[in-house]
Amino acid sequence: MLALECDPQPIASAVTALGHLADADVVPLVLPHLEHPSRGVRFAVAFALSCFANVDSAIAGLLRLMTDFDDEIRDWATFRIGSQGNADTPEIREALVFRLNDEDEDVRAEAAVALAKRVDSRALPWILLALDQQEIHPLAVDAAKLLLQIGEPSSNQSPRSLAATLRSRFRVVA
Repeated sequence: MLALECDPQPIASAVTALGHLADADVVPLVLPHLEHPSRGVRFAVAFALSCFANVDSAIAGLLRLMTDFDDEIRDWATFRIGSQGNADTPEIREALVFRLNDEDEDVRAEAAVALAKRVDSRALPWILLALDQQEIHPLAVDAAKLLLQIGEPSSNQSPRSLAATLRSRFRVVA
C-alpha cells in the first residue's frame, strides 16, 4: 500500500501503524517517507522510527528529522532519539549539541535532557540559564538531575540548589 498510495492521510496512518508493530523489519518501509511534503506524514515517520530508537537505520532517520523545518517534528525526533533511545555515538551527541541552539525552546530543552542523560557537560550552559529564569522550563530540573546523576530520592532539591551544585561540580563561575 505504501508504494502505491499518494494521499498523505492513508500514508501517515500506515506509517504510524507500522511503528506500533514493534518489529524493526518495518524500518525500511518507513524511511522512504522521511522527506514527504506532508507534515503529517513526516510526523508519522518520526513516531514510527522512534519506536525503534536503538536501531541504526531508525537512528539515521531520526537524526535527519532533527533538522526538519517543522518545530514539532524536530522536537519529537530529538526527544525520542535523545531521551527514549539509549544509543550514544559522537554523531548523536553532535546533533544534540546543535539542537541546543534551536529556535524552539522545547527542542533545546529535549536536547539538553538528552545530553545530560549521556552526562555530557555541553548541556550545562542551557541548564544553568534555564534554572536561573523566573519561569523555569519543566525539563531544566530533569536535565540538571541527569547531569548530576541524582536519583529520585533527591527530588526535593530546589532549582537554585541544583544550579549551585552544578556550578560547584563543574567549576562554573557565576
